[in-house]
Amino acid sequence: MPPWDAPRPSLLVCLSDTHSQHRSVDEIPDGDLLIHAGDLTDLGTPEQIQEAADWLKSLPHRYKVVVAGNHDGWLDAGVRGRIAEINGIDEGVDARIDWGGICYLQNSSVTLEFGSRTLTVHGIPQIPQLEPHVTIHAFQYPPYHVGLPWPTNPPAETDILVSHSPPLHHGDLFPNSIGCAHLLEAAWRVKPALYVFGHTHAGRGVERVYYDDAQRAWEMMLHRRREGGMLWARGERGWSWWLFRRWSVVRDLVSVCWAWRDAVRVVVGSLAGVIWTRIWGGERPLGREGWMVNPACMDVRGQRIVAGPIVVDL
Repeated sequence: MPPWDAPRPSLLVCLSDTHSQHRSVDEIPDGDLLIHAGDLTDLGTPEQIQEAADWLKSLPHRYKVVVAGNHDGWLDAGVRGRIAEINGIDEGVDARIDWGGICYLQNSSVTLEFGSRTLTVHGIPQIPQLEPHVTIHAFQYPPYHVGLPWPTNPPAETDILVSHSPPLHHGDLFPNSIGCAHLLEAAWRVKPALYVFGHTHAGRGVERVYYDDAQRAWEMMLHRRREGGMLWARGERGWSWWLFRRWSVVRDLVSVCWAWRDAVRVVVGSLAGVIWTRIWGGERPLGREGWMVNPACMDVRGQRIVAGPIVVDL
């Protein structure tokens, strides 16, 4: 049992990908912190962003944190001109967003007080490039980008990491694997207690993560079996391509140097963790365990809201 003076868990309400249909999201529970992981809007105009911000401001949560998504183009200075051109907006007009008390994070952090403790939240909007000929997606970085796609790494004391893109191989539609490798490494670096992201509507869900050898082996196994090629060209190949491409399936079955080796590491590492912690009463050699949450509210085709928030006690 926790000690009597242990701080009360904070109730975190997580949303993403509401695409200007936020008023169709039913039953948003009250909580200590509301997190929206991007794609507030569909067209990315300042009017749509302001409408979504006003809706968030009307909710009762003490703190609210927002990062932008690729559909929130006006928030990206590099895309803003294109959004203005398409929607007939005078880019020179003052169209700053009134966030009120909302913490809008764009490669930045905020530390929030919850009674006797604090939680540091860091937000990252960047995503891997979707399609080179579509010029209205915000915060994209090109393939084979050298170095970090954002100015600085999340601080080491980050408790909650929020991004629009999923990290690679977590909630990112494997084997298409459209997540960001840089975000995966950022997660390993800070080991957040909670990591909230969206972008992949079909990847909605909750995942327990341990940042141990078994998890790293699992990620390596997925990495070997992911679909290659440019992001925008994935997901169109049939079963025969998967079966015969470089004899990949046969290679995995007969060679201990590939997927079987990683699979064994996953099983052994997981069993060792269970035996050590549950039977011998030891502590895991971890920075800390955590949760990954994709609370995307939109359906797979991006047409209507089909789900509500995901609530986490932290």
